[in-house]
Amino acid sequence: MVDQISTYANYQNSINNILAAQSSLAVQQQQISSGQIADTYLGLYNNNGAVDGYIALKENLQQITNYTNNNHNVLNRLNTMILSMDNVLAMAQGMQKDLTTRLSTAGDSIQLTNLIRNTYLPTIENSLNINLEGKYLFSGTATNIEPVVHLSTTSNVLNGTATSNYYQGNDTILNAQVTDTININYGVTADNQVFQDLIACANNLITADKKNDTKALSESMDTINKIVTDLTSLRSNMANNTVTINSANTSFQNQKLTITQIISEANDTDFPTAMIKASSNTNILMASFKLLNMMSQLTLVNYIDL
Repeated sequence: MVDQISTYANYQNSINNILAAQSSLAVQQQQISSGQIADTYLGLYNNNGAVDGYIALKENLQQITNYTNNNHNVLNRLNTMILSMDNVLAMAQGMQKDLTTRLSTAGDSIQLTNLIRNTYLPTIENSLNINLEGKYLFSGTATNIEPVVHLSTTSNVLNGTATSNYYQGNDTILNAQVTDTININYGVTADNQVFQDLIACANNLITADKKNDTKALSESMDTINKIVTDLTSLRSNMANNTVTINSANTSFQNQKLTITQIISEANDTDFPTAMIKASSNTNILMASFKLLNMMSQLTLVNYIDL
């Protein structure tokens, strides 16, 4: 009787071995075919208990993606503004050159007033009214409002002082959180003092040119020289912001590659190990099936004989 119970127990053990081996083999076959240890967080946890770290890495990766996407948008705005700044600077340098000619012996050959009204001021206005994807870049945070109006028809000089009467935006400088620890104010508004001074200088040159006021024209030379210097410095500050953002994005890219590799190693199948486990479970299955087959051949007589 004891032998009969033992034989039945062996039979049940064989069934259990087959089921366990089949389940384990299925897991190894899934890993080998998919290249991943598991297709769920629970599966990953059951495999190596790393689910918390895995989720943290995925969240970190998403944060990096969010930062780089935002930084990319900021860079697009900054680079567009820098191109506009180049145009404004070119107009200031043009006035500087033409004023030099106006003050020389060849002064009568240049139509300074016409150049300022028909070329320089319209180009400055168009440059400061640049928009990207429907948003005006020199309006501060009032990006739906065209910042500059009527430069060619209305002077911004009131009582001898430069004003921002041409400006319709607000005074808020655009801001960006570049990394967890780097926050920058970037860009510039069209009412910046250097723009006010440039536009006022242009209007003063028109007045002096019409009156042929050599003294006033000469005094404007010092003003335009300072404006060119200030515009160059302002452009450089904007360019420095692009360097900061690009450096942050490069760092993010390196972090992204590292984290992606860690995640890949955590979830990718160790093929040699998986193959060995699959082979072992196959052998167990074959042996169990063989034993089960032998036991299934036994009849009641065999059990009684035992």
